[in-house]
Order: sequence, then structure tokens, then C-alpha cells
Amino acid sequence: MSGENSNTLKYVGIGCGIAALLGLCGVSACVACAGAGIGGVMVAVEAPAEEAHGFLRDARTGNPSGAYARMSPTFRSLHSEAEFAARLAAFPALTSATDATLSSRNVNGPTATMRGTLDGASGALGTISIGLLSEGERWSITTVEVDGQAF
Repeated sequence: MSGENSNTLKYVGIGCGIAALLGLCGVSACVACAGAGIGGVMVAVEAPAEEAHGFLRDARTGNPSGAYARMSPTFRSLHSEAEFAARLAAFPALTSATDATLSSRNVNGPTATMRGTLDGASGALGTISIGLLSEGERWSITTVEVDGQAF
């Protein structure tokens, strides 16, 4: 009997070891999937934020053509580049900002909204809200508001 009990215990021990190993593999897979999900969200938010920062960089470095090129095709079909440049000049917070902090980033399918503050050498210049639309691989800007005033 003691030989049978020994074999039974041996098989139970092996079975428990295999179950524990499979359990660890399952936990590792769940952690990896969760990490990929978080990374996917970060990537989804990063692309429109980069486009918004690019627009603001073009505006403040005297590159209205670059800023205009970042606008949506619909916006560009309704406004000439000359009109855009004149409008940009009427918003000194956009052209004199040294940086922008986009503290609120919301992506909802093909649309995104970036909100934050425009920062100048002496502090905050105002609030900024930028609406974007995904057009395949590219995000383009649909709306810009400075201190609640539409661009």
C-alpha cells in the first residue's frame, strides 16, 4: 500500500506543479495583454497630440504655410492660405507662445480634442482647444479656439 500511496502522491504533486505552471503562464498572458492595451491607448492619443503640437510650433515659429497644411481639407477648401495667415496674425497668443501644455487629451474614434494652456515667457497666455479628425494615417486640425474664441 505504501508504494501505491507514494505513486499517487507523486502524480498528485506532478499534477499540481503543472497546474501552477499553467496558472503562471495565464497570469503572464493577462499582464502582457493589459500592457498592450495601455500602450495602444497611449499611441492613439499621441498621434493627434503630436499634430496639435506641430500646428502650434508652426504658428509660433513664423511658418503659417506649415500650420495651414495641418488644417483639414474642408477648412482649406473654405479658407485661402492668405486668409489663414491674416487670421493667425490676429491671435498673438498663438504666434507668441513659447510652448503649450495639452493637459486634456480625448480621442473618440476618428475625432480628438486637445485642451490645455498656451505658455509664454512670463506665464500662461491663455487656454487652447484643438479639434482634430483622423483621415486614415493622418490627423488634421478641424477647429482651434483660444480663450474660447474660435480661430
